[in-house]
Amino acid sequence: MPQNNNAAVDKIKSEILQKEDEQNHALLKNDADLLGGMCSDELAWTNASGVLLTKSQMLTDMRSGKQINSTIIHDDVRLHVFGNTVVVTGRSTSTYLYGGKKFVGARRFTNVWVKQSNKWLLVVHHVTPAPAVH
Repeated sequence: MPQNNNAAVDKIKSEILQKEDEQNHALLKNDADLLGGMCSDELAWTNASGVLLTKSQMLTDMRSGKQINSTIIHDDVRLHVFGNTVVVTGRSTSTYLYGGKKFVGARRFTNVWVKQSNKWLLVVHHVTPAPAVH
Protein backbone atom coordinates (compact mmCIF):
# COMPACT_ATOMS: atom_id res chain seq x y z
CA MET A 1 0.00 0.00 0.00
CA PRO A 2 2.68 2.63 0.81
CA GLN A 3 4.26 2.03 -2.62
CA ASN A 4 0.91 2.82 -4.25
CA ASN A 5 0.67 6.01 -2.21
CA ASN A 6 4.24 6.92 -3.15
CA ALA A 7 3.45 6.30 -6.81
CA ALA A 8 0.33 8.48 -6.57
CA VAL A 9 2.28 11.29 -4.88
CA ASP A 10 5.06 11.01 -7.48
CA LYS A 11 2.46 11.26 -10.27
CA ILE A 12 0.95 14.37 -8.68
CA LYS A 13 4.38 15.94 -8.26
CA SER A 14 5.17 15.27 -11.91
CA GLU A 15 1.88 16.87 -12.99
CA ILE A 16 2.52 19.95 -10.85
CA LEU A 17 6.10 20.36 -12.07
CA GLN A 18 4.69 20.35 -15.60
CA LYS A 19 2.14 23.01 -14.58
CA GLU A 20 4.95 25.09 -13.05
CA ASP A 21 6.89 24.86 -16.33
CA GLU A 22 3.77 25.89 -18.28
CA GLN A 23 3.24 28.82 -15.92
CA ASN A 24 6.81 30.04 -16.41
CA HIS A 25 6.50 29.59 -20.18
CA ALA A 26 3.28 31.66 -20.18
CA LEU A 27 4.95 34.38 -18.11
CA LEU A 28 8.01 34.55 -20.37
CA LYS A 29 5.87 34.62 -23.52
CA ASN A 30 3.49 37.14 -21.94
CA ASP A 31 0.69 34.70 -22.80
CA ALA A 32 -2.20 35.88 -20.65
CA ASP A 33 -4.63 33.42 -22.22
CA LEU A 34 -2.46 30.39 -21.37
CA LEU A 35 -1.78 31.65 -17.86
CA GLY A 36 -5.42 32.56 -17.30
CA GLY A 37 -6.51 29.04 -18.19
CA MET A 38 -4.22 27.67 -15.48
CA CYS A 39 -5.59 29.91 -12.72
CA SER A 40 -8.64 29.64 -10.51
CA ASP A 41 -11.14 32.48 -10.80
CA GLU A 42 -10.48 33.06 -7.08
CA LEU A 43 -6.72 33.49 -7.65
CA ALA A 44 -4.76 35.59 -5.15
CA TRP A 45 -1.57 36.76 -6.95
CA THR A 46 0.98 38.71 -4.92
CA ASN A 47 3.73 39.93 -7.24
CA ALA A 48 7.32 40.79 -6.39
CA SER A 49 6.32 44.43 -5.93
CA GLY A 50 4.07 43.33 -3.06
CA VAL A 51 0.88 44.12 -4.97
CA LEU A 52 -2.02 41.72 -4.35
CA LEU A 53 -3.94 41.15 -7.57
CA THR A 54 -7.04 39.25 -8.58
CA LYS A 55 -6.88 36.97 -11.61
CA SER A 56 -8.47 39.66 -13.74
CA GLN A 57 -6.04 42.35 -12.55
CA MET A 58 -2.98 40.14 -13.08
CA LEU A 59 -4.08 39.22 -16.61
CA THR A 60 -4.87 42.87 -17.42
CA ASP A 61 -1.34 43.82 -16.30
CA MET A 62 0.10 41.19 -18.64
CA ARG A 63 -2.08 42.16 -21.59
CA SER A 64 -1.37 45.88 -21.18
CA GLY A 65 2.39 45.43 -20.88
CA LYS A 66 2.41 46.74 -17.31
CA GLN A 67 4.20 43.49 -16.37
CA ILE A 68 6.79 41.99 -18.71
CA ASN A 69 8.95 39.04 -17.66
CA SER A 70 12.40 38.63 -19.25
CA THR A 71 14.01 35.77 -17.34
CA ILE A 72 12.84 33.20 -14.79
CA ILE A 73 15.14 30.63 -13.19
CA HIS A 74 13.86 28.43 -10.36
CA ASP A 75 15.87 26.37 -7.90
CA ASP A 76 15.37 24.79 -4.48
CA VAL A 77 11.87 23.77 -5.60
CA ARG A 78 9.94 21.66 -3.09
CA LEU A 79 6.51 20.14 -3.45
CA HIS A 80 4.20 19.31 -0.56
CA VAL A 81 1.20 17.17 -1.50
CA PHE A 82 -1.98 17.24 0.59
CA GLY A 83 -4.50 15.21 -1.40
CA ASN A 84 -5.95 17.53 -4.06
CA THR A 85 -3.82 20.46 -2.89
CA VAL A 86 -0.13 20.96 -3.63
CA VAL A 87 2.05 23.68 -2.12
CA VAL A 88 5.15 24.51 -4.16
CA THR A 89 7.97 26.53 -2.61
CA GLY A 90 11.22 27.58 -4.17
CA ARG A 91 13.63 30.30 -5.10
CA SER A 92 13.20 32.33 -8.28
CA THR A 93 15.84 34.52 -9.87
CA SER A 94 14.26 36.69 -12.49
CA THR A 95 14.21 39.94 -14.39
CA TYR A 96 10.97 41.73 -15.14
CA LEU A 97 9.36 45.12 -15.58
CA TYR A 98 6.35 46.17 -13.55
CA GLY A 99 4.81 49.57 -14.10
CA GLY A 100 7.93 50.71 -15.96
CA LYS A 101 10.27 49.79 -13.10
CA LYS A 102 12.85 47.05 -13.64
CA PHE A 103 13.25 44.36 -10.99
CA VAL A 104 16.22 41.99 -10.97
CA GLY A 105 17.00 39.52 -8.26
CA ALA A 106 16.07 36.58 -6.15
CA ARG A 107 12.76 35.91 -4.50
CA ARG A 108 11.19 33.08 -2.56
CA PHE A 109 7.90 31.93 -4.03
CA THR A 110 4.92 29.91 -2.92
CA ASN A 111 2.37 28.54 -5.37
CA VAL A 112 -0.72 26.65 -4.26
CA TRP A 113 -2.41 24.33 -6.76
CA VAL A 114 -5.82 22.74 -6.17
CA LYS A 115 -7.40 20.04 -8.31
CA GLN A 116 -10.88 21.23 -9.26
CA SER A 117 -13.10 19.35 -11.74
CA ASN A 118 -10.17 17.04 -12.52
CA LYS A 119 -7.89 19.98 -13.45
CA TRP A 120 -4.99 21.51 -11.51
CA LEU A 121 -5.55 25.25 -11.00
CA LEU A 122 -3.29 27.83 -9.41
CA VAL A 123 -5.13 29.46 -6.49
CA VAL A 124 -2.30 31.36 -4.75
CA HIS A 125 0.96 32.85 -6.02
CA HIS A 126 3.13 34.79 -3.59
CA VAL A 127 6.70 36.06 -3.79
CA THR A 128 8.96 37.82 -1.33
CA PRO A 129 12.55 39.09 -1.63
CA ALA A 130 15.28 36.54 -0.88
CA PRO A 131 18.92 37.12 -0.02
CA ALA A 132 21.46 36.49 -2.75
CA VAL A 133 23.13 33.08 -2.72
CA HIS A 134 26.91 33.10 -2.97
